[in-house]
Amino acid sequence: MTKIEKALFVLLATIAVSYVGLRAYLNPLVNDEAYTFLYFIYTDRFIPFDTIFWSANNHPINSLLTWICYKVIGMEEWALRLPNVLAFILFTRYSFKIGTLLRSTWIRWSFWVSLLATPYLLELFGYTRGYGLSIAFFTAAIWHFIKAVESKKLLLDWQTWPFMIFALFSNLNLVNSYFIWILLFALFSFGTTSWLKWTLHISIRASILIIPILMGLQLKFYDQLYFGFQTNILDSFHSLLAALYGDISSVWGFFIIAVTILTAIGIVISKISSLQSKNTYFIIGIFLTLNILASLVQFWFLDVNLPRERTTTHWYFLLIASLFFSLDFIQTYWKKAYLLCFPLLLIPLGQIHRYNLFRASLDDWALQQFSDDFYDDLVELQKDNNQLLTLESNVLFNKHVYDYLNMKNGTQLNDLQYVWDITNTSADIVLISDSLGQFPAKDYKIISSDKRNSTSLLKRKSPKILTPVYNYQIPHPDKIENQRYEFGDIELETLKNKNLLFSFSMDIRASSAPHLLYTTIELKDSIGEIIATEQIEITPLRHDWTNASNTKFTFTWYNIPASANLAHVYIWNYRVPKISVEAAECTIFKLD
Repeated sequence: MTKIEKALFVLLATIAVSYVGLRAYLNPLVNDEAYTFLYFIYTDRFIPFDTIFWSANNHPINSLLTWICYKVIGMEEWALRLPNVLAFILFTRYSFKIGTLLRSTWIRWSFWVSLLATPYLLELFGYTRGYGLSIAFFTAAIWHFIKAVESKKLLLDWQTWPFMIFALFSNLNLVNSYFIWILLFALFSFGTTSWLKWTLHISIRASILIIPILMGLQLKFYDQLYFGFQTNILDSFHSLLAALYGDISSVWGFFIIAVTILTAIGIVISKISSLQSKNTYFIIGIFLTLNILASLVQFWFLDVNLPRERTTTHWYFLLIASLFFSLDFIQTYWKKAYLLCFPLLLIPLGQIHRYNLFRASLDDWALQQFSDDFYDDLVELQKDNNQLLTLESNVLFNKHVYDYLNMKNGTQLNDLQYVWDITNTSADIVLISDSLGQFPAKDYKIISSDKRNSTSLLKRKSPKILTPVYNYQIPHPDKIENQRYEFGDIELETLKNKNLLFSFSMDIRASSAPHLLYTTIELKDSIGEIIATEQIEITPLRHDWTNASNTKFTFTWYNIPASANLAHVYIWNYRVPKISVEAAECTIFKLD
């Protein structure tokens, strides 16, 4: 390969890295990023089996690296995403190395362009998630494994193993790939040493699988393996390609089947061929084929959902590699095989319009994004009001991103309440998505709109009419070990079918950020049975918990059930670290 070709690749990689870096700096957080920060990074509880609760959002390696950046740099979006941006540099390095194994210049460059010029793949390296990290580590592992097989020094290869471990714990979806690597290691190392040493090498490497298997069982027990399909494997490929290339037709299904079959045939041919390149194609083809087969087996026999979109992105690397190594193999017999690269290059080149520094490419992720402009507008609106403004949204996942911004800016804004039907809202400020087709029935005016994800911020024109019906105060410091701080029971006999606004003001502190600190409202019937519960999470309303300071928030309960006789209100203080209440007040208003 010439120096000019190397220089051109450096230019391509530099452009791609710059794009990923700019996205990491400019693009608003999506829900999963904010969720990871709030519940695992900020609380310092991300180590498996030592977390606050089990969630598929906790990608351990990503959480660890993000936690380090947070502690060193601070609470900035670009800082939290920095590990993935650096991982992309690693990805470009090993994509280059693997590409050099392709003999045709056209095929080689088609391979590189398909990897480094696909917007959605680049996008995953601009989030604080484990997907980008896992792809980078997995690509590095494949390269080192290929070289170890070629040099026949598998038993001395201690580079592949760490990269496979990092990939696995960045994204547990690679558990199948790790197992496949063990099988390939066993195949290629068989007969190169004594049976005892061979077994020991395999056992040591395979022992790591115990941890992700136990983690997977816990996640399944807590119903956290919900993301995926319960249909067929074609839907997995279709969702991946739709994310990568936008709206696609069912023709892609036939294309995927054809490529998969060709890969399987190529594996057989490469195994019996005497060509030097057989191991590369065999390794990549086996990874792709067995990943698909393993997902089907888990779906059929273990009731594990088939993967989709981001959980299949490592398949994309294997698919592209298999495709272009297939062409490289065919070129041995047909010198014009490189001509097939030209129609394939139209795929990434056709995605130029999907490059975007300010918006997630997937609509459901874009909908979750909460712009800084919206937050600045909320701050200004609150400055102009003496009373705490009530905030509601009909977008389910706006709340975590809003909580992150509230915590980051340290501004005393109200809790953002999710309301599935915004039609009858009485909130001061409403965030709506045009795509959901819901609009407040009362008179509101648009404060600002974000055309990038079709969301708008609305302000109520007329003030709320509030009638106080209950007030209770905790006027003195209470014992810190209390499980609950009670605000008492409120009779609801005359308030049935009414809208109630629960307003709270608290002076509380803790030794560190409380884990899942809730204010709880329980509605009970005439015999004391709980018929409905709502919890308002307090933790994201503050950043510094070591000093007691006033925290205010509200919750609106629309249409109190006719069967409700009383409301029981308390601060839930079960988890460590415990909070200490210096003073607290709860006032309930009837909302007209």
